[in-house]
Amino acid sequence: MSRYSWLLGPAIVGVTVLTSLTGAVALVHHAHSDPSFAIEEDYYDKAVRWDESAAERRKSEALGWSVAVSVARGGESARIELVDRGGSPVEGAAVSVEAFHNARASDVRRVEAAPAAGGVYEMAGDFTRPGAWEFRIRAARGPDVFVAMVRANVARPEGVKR
Repeated sequence: MSRYSWLLGPAIVGVTVLTSLTGAVALVHHAHSDPSFAIEEDYYDKAVRWDESAAERRKSEALGWSVAVSVARGGESARIELVDRGGSPVEGAAVSVEAFHNARASDVRRVEAAPAAGGVYEMAGDFTRPGAWEFRIRAARGPDVFVAMVRANVARPEGVKR
């Protein structure tokens, strides 16, 4: 036996503890930096105000407006088209949008859409990730407020394989 053999036991314990701590730190880091994991922002406040949100959705339905979202090929911009119950364009509204890819729900883009002609509102942004996107839209014109949630599919750019 070597004269340092008494160090072997504490060294094994130390390496085991250090390995466990390193693994725990790595797991915590991964859990907090995973872009596919998301928690609904202000979820408690939204739950408390659920009745207000439901009333706002009912008013939106009674208003009779409808919305369509399209993303430009390449994903550099998106268009929102608002029409009223009769199919006429809704012009002069202030339109705000929260958009995110379903696989990266923690990466929310908040955009004010700029009005274009004929009830079309455009927003610049990076919508290049192909797949399903969710657009939460709020349009206000005078006393009228319209809210909607629209899912749109962004196509894979041409020439790009999986």
